[in-house]
Amino acid sequence: MQGPVPSSSSPRQALGLAVGLAGLAVAVTACACGPLMIALPALAGEGAPDGLTIQQALTLAVLGGGLGLSLAVAGWGVWRGRPSRPFHPRRTWVLWAVLFPLLVSGLLISLLDLAPAYLLPPINALTMTLLPMLILDAVGRALEGKGGTWRDVIGGLAGGALLGTGLAMVVEVGLVVVLAMGALALGLLPGGPEGLGSLGERLSDPTLLYDPQALLDLLTPGVVLVALAFVSVATPLVEETTKTLGMALVGTWLRPRPARAFLLGVASGAGFALAENLMNGAVGGVLWGPGILSRLAATLMHCATGGLMGWGWGELWAGRRPWRLALAFIGAVGVHGMWNGLAVGAAISGLAAAGGANGPVRTGIAGLTTLLLTGTLVLLAAAALAGMLWAGWVLGRGEKAV
Repeated sequence: MQGPVPSSSSPRQALGLAVGLAGLAVAVTACACGPLMIALPALAGEGAPDGLTIQQALTLAVLGGGLGLSLAVAGWGVWRGRPSRPFHPRRTWVLWAVLFPLLVSGLLISLLDLAPAYLLPPINALTMTLLPMLILDAVGRALEGKGGTWRDVIGGLAGGALLGTGLAMVVEVGLVVVLAMGALALGLLPGGPEGLGSLGERLSDPTLLYDPQALLDLLTPGVVLVALAFVSVATPLVEETTKTLGMALVGTWLRPRPARAFLLGVASGAGFALAENLMNGAVGGVLWGPGILSRLAATLMHCATGGLMGWGWGELWAGRRPWRLALAFIGAVGVHGMWNGLAVGAAISGLAAAGGANGPVRTGIAGLTTLLLTGTLVLLAAAALAGMLWAGWVLGRGEKAV
């Protein structure tokens, strides 16, 4: 039975209405632009859309349409004064029942080359969406409904996917431009501006991923050092700042306890990973399966560091302990930087092994290095999952005692 429409809106209800209307506008815009992106090539006389265009349209539909509609529903509930149910998922088997057929279908389509440009993008989008949902489900079960509500999770997902990812992309692109301009000014790029343009064209070629030797030719020692510094230092600093920025802003008003703040942080990390998965996970062919595994591991990392930051924010709001927030930020940046450095190292050593590495001995060393770094990444991902479940269990028990 529906409750009455509020006769006078409190600030909370007014905010809920504003969020609901904004979410509805985002959803309508995304659902209108997605089909338009697919239809534009045919309207322009360029033929059928390619797989990348379809993937981009689906990304827009999931991020804009799905999250926008969820925000609209959540905002409407706040406006109507309806409480949200505790976040305690109980039907995990449904997610797994959907994921396994998607994985099998995706592997068959990618390996057998069964019209991957048209069949793989929807499978890829659904699979990439399910990965953070499974992690959120596990954390919610560990918290046993004591950490927050479904509305908190929706807000965290939207904040991480839309605000966090958007700001991170703007800052990171700006940093790349500054680095490129600095390299040009110092004469570190061969060929000057023309060489930079040629490099951009080569990097935009999708077939480059399947040519290890061509990739190795681009990786001079200077490029490798700059790339490692960027992904291991600059990227973690930017992303761990923006990932939970939405919950930090809302938290100044909500003042959530550590358990709720932890769930908000994990949801923010899941939203960030969702956007990153959809935008970076459109790899077909034999690389689709390994790409899914790498995105699952990266999703675990983003959720874990987001939860750590959320826990730190909760300690600040509930206990006035700013030093714990500082420690959480240092830990999140450290884990993120270690992850990125290991991933880049594994990718480069894997390319060296696949490209021959100038002889069998160096090829063997490169292969062993790849296995060592990949194994370390697997252990780090397992530790991230175990840490999230442990934190959820501990914080959930703490909330029961309150």
